[in-house]
Amino acid sequence: MPQTHLPNPKKIRSKKKQRKEGKGHFQAQKNMTPSETAASHLSASSAAADALDADGALGSALLAVRALSSPSPSFPRPPSESRWLACALERAGELTLQLHGPYGDDTSPEEYFRGALAALDGAEEDAGTHHARSTVHMNLGQVLSGSEALGEIDAGIVCLRRSLGLGDDGDGDDDDDDDAMCTTEDSALDLPPVPPIEERRHLLSAAHCAAAELYLTDLCYDADAESRCEVSLARALAACPADDGPPPDGRALCRPSPARARYPPEARQALGNLRLSQTGRGGEAADALYHEVWGRIGWACTAAADLVGLGP
Repeated sequence: MPQTHLPNPKKIRSKKKQRKEGKGHFQAQKNMTPSETAASHLSASSAAADALDADGALGSALLAVRALSSPSPSFPRPPSESRWLACALERAGELTLQLHGPYGDDTSPEEYFRGALAALDGAEEDAGTHHARSTVHMNLGQVLSGSEALGEIDAGIVCLRRSLGLGDDGDGDDDDDDDAMCTTEDSALDLPPVPPIEERRHLLSAAHCAAAELYLTDLCYDADAESRCEVSLARALAACPADDGPPPDGRALCRPSPARARYPPEARQALGNLRLSQTGRGGEAADALYHEVWGRIGWACTAAADLVGLGP
C-alpha cells in the first residue's frame, strides 16, 4: 500500500497561529482611525524611500490616500484628516514625478498635487496649513511651465508669507516680531512640523529666486521680464538677513556666524545670472557670484561647526 503522508500537526498549529495573528493584525488595523492608518502607511513610505525602494514608497503613499478617502458625500472628511490626506497626495505626486516624470503613469503628478490643494481647503487655517499649501504650490510650479508655473510660485509665496505672519503683499517689509511668526506645533500624531522661522525665510527667498529664474528662461520674451526679475531678486535678498560680507581675515571663516547661516546664496547666484545677461554689468555679476560663493562657504562652516559641537 502506498504510504499516506499526514500533515504535520506542528505545521497545522503554526498555520492556525498565523491566521490568528493575521486576524488580530487586521482587527488592529480596523480599530485604527483613518489618520492613524495613514500615518502608518506614510511611515512605511518614508522607510521604503530611505531604502531606495521608490516603488514601495509610492505604493505605501497610495495606501495612505486610500485610507483617508471618504466613502460617500454623506460622510465628510473631518478637518483634522485633511492635512493627512494632503500630505499623502503630495508624497504620491513627488514619487510619481521621480519614477515616471511629469506625465506620470496612470495619474500625473499634477493631479496628485491639485488633489492635495483641494484637501487643504478643508483644513484649519493656521501656520501649518499655510506652509503645507506653499510646498504643494511650489511642487506644481516645478511640473508646469511659463505663466502657469509663475502663477503657482506666486501662490506659494503668498502662503509662505502667511505662515510667517506677514502680509500677502510682497512689497512690504518683513515683520521681525517673533510673536507674529510663531511656529505652530502639530500635536495630532506625527504630522510634518512647521519648519523654524529661519528655514521658512530661506524657503521664501528660494521661491522668489524660482520666479526670477522663470523671467530669465520661459518668460524672457515678456515685455517687462527684466524689471520683474529685478523685483523678484530684490525680494529674495530681503527675505533673509544677509551677512555684511567676508571678514578681512580669512581665518574668520571657521567661526560660526548665525548671520552667515541665513545668507541666501541662491539669490546672489540668480542676481549674478541676470547681471551676466545685461550689457556692461559684468563687474556686478562677479560681485554677486563672489558673495554667492561666500554665502555657501559660510553655510558649510556653520554646519560643520554644529556637527562637531562648536556652533553658537
